[in-house]
Amino acid sequence: MRQVDAEGRSGSRRSARQDILRAAMELFTKEGSRGTPLAAIAERIGVTTPAITHHFGTKRALLMEVVAQTDRLTQARLTFPPEATGLEQFTSNRQWARLLLEDDEVSHLTRLATVITAEALDPGFPAHEHFQSRHRQFRRLLVEVLTRGQRDGSVRADLDCHVVAAQVMAFMHGAQFHWFLDPEDVPLRQIFDDYFERLQRDLAPPKSPSNVRKREARAQH
Repeated sequence: MRQVDAEGRSGSRRSARQDILRAAMELFTKEGSRGTPLAAIAERIGVTTPAITHHFGTKRALLMEVVAQTDRLTQARLTFPPEATGLEQFTSNRQWARLLLEDDEVSHLTRLATVITAEALDPGFPAHEHFQSRHRQFRRLLVEVLTRGQRDGSVRADLDCHVVAAQVMAFMHGAQFHWFLDPEDVPLRQIFDDYFERLQRDLAPPKSPSNVRKREARAQH
C-alpha cells in the first residue's frame, strides 16, 4: 500500500508540474514572461503561488524549464534526411513551414519561442545567454550541413557557409514572424517553397560532366 501511495503522490506531482508548465506557456505566449506574474499562472489553474515555487523554486527556473521544453519538442520534429546530399539536407528546412501549418503544438511553441526571443534581446533577460547560445548552435548546424555539401560536391565550393547559414536563419525567423502577425495574408508554405527552390539553384555548383558523374555515382551506391 505504501508503494501505491508513493506512486500516486509521484504521479500527482508530475501532473501538477505539467499543469503549471502548460499554464505558463499559454500566458507567456500572450503576455510575455515579464508581463506574467506567478500569481497569474497560479490563478489560471486554481493553485497558490507557493505551490508554483514548491515545484520550480523561482520564476526564472520556471521560465528556463518552459524554454527547455519548447526546445525539446520543436527539435524532435525537425530532422534532416540522413542519406541525402548536403544540399538536400540543407534545403529540407523548407519543411518548417509545413510543420507550422499542420502541427498545432509546433505552431504554439514556436510562437512562444518568438515572444521569449524578443524579450531575450535585453542582455539582462534571464534567458538571454540561452537564446544566444541556441541560435549559435543552429547556425553551426547549418554550417556543418553546408560544409558537408561542399565536400560531397552538391554545394558550390566558393560559398561562405557562415554567411549563408545566417541568411537562412534570418529568412526563417522573419517569415514565421510575419505569418504569426498576419496569417491570413502571408502564404507561408509558398514563401518557403519559393525561397528554398531559388536557394537550391543558387547553392548548387555549375553543371559540368564531372559533377553529373559524381551525382550518378552517389545514386548507384
